[in-house]
Amino acid sequence: MKPVGRTAALVNGAGSTVGRAITGLLLAEGYRVCATDADAIALRTTLRTADRRRVAALVGEPDDVDHQDDAIERTLSAFGRIDVLVTVVDAATVRTLVERPETADHPTGWIRKVDLAWTGDHGGTAVTLFQPLLTRDGTWPASVAVRLSRYTARLQDEFGPSTRLISVLPPPALLGEAPVAATARPAPRRSAVMPLRSAATVPELVGYLLSRRGQGLAGRTVLANRAGVPWSVVDAPLPAPSTGSLARTPWFEPDLAPAVGWHVKGAQ
Repeated sequence: MKPVGRTAALVNGAGSTVGRAITGLLLAEGYRVCATDADAIALRTTLRTADRRRVAALVGEPDDVDHQDDAIERTLSAFGRIDVLVTVVDAATVRTLVERPETADHPTGWIRKVDLAWTGDHGGTAVTLFQPLLTRDGTWPASVAVRLSRYTARLQDEFGPSTRLISVLPPPALLGEAPVAATARPAPRRSAVMPLRSAATVPELVGYLLSRRGQGLAGRTVLANRAGVPWSVVDAPLPAPSTGSLARTPWFEPDLAPAVGWHVKGAQ
């Protein structure tokens, strides 16, 4: 991942373990970063050793629309651009998506506002990471992987090519070795679409997704494998071309519960 020019990133949930690691990765790669989190102490810890000339910080609740506006304004004011948006979705939000999907909203507010403020005209990448919430057998619920895959693909279609969208379902050990816990159970048929053997951790994966090598994953959903190659791509076919505004793109689709007929693509 070699950023071109004076690039800038907005990281929401930067005070979490994975958010802290991703912020460090972006800074190490030359990005300037605006970091936000609801926990002021955790945010201060994240930025404790950072070069103050290359960081900005803002405390606030991620689902607060005023905080979203303030964070985007702060990033643009400090750095003049937003090339990367990373949003770490907390476990409480993920639990709502899993247990009461018909009442839940996928966190698209950040993506939409950054698209309007910068990436829609200038280009950029939005990566959304969902904190692990596993079933009793240690897997992501299959219906969540399918819903998220279809929803991300549909949003990508509606946003267009300027704003590249990628969703990630990480393993429980966010910063551990190569993931060994399962997410959704893979279908038998697999193909080599993601030659990513070295990126074992979530930050390494994010680095891959933000690089030129990850450009082919726009509109895709990436999840942790049970074993072997660390990551795979979930492909759930859309039932029909999407039309209309983002407001008419529902996260919950009743026809996906229970989910069947989906495929996980990854290297053999």
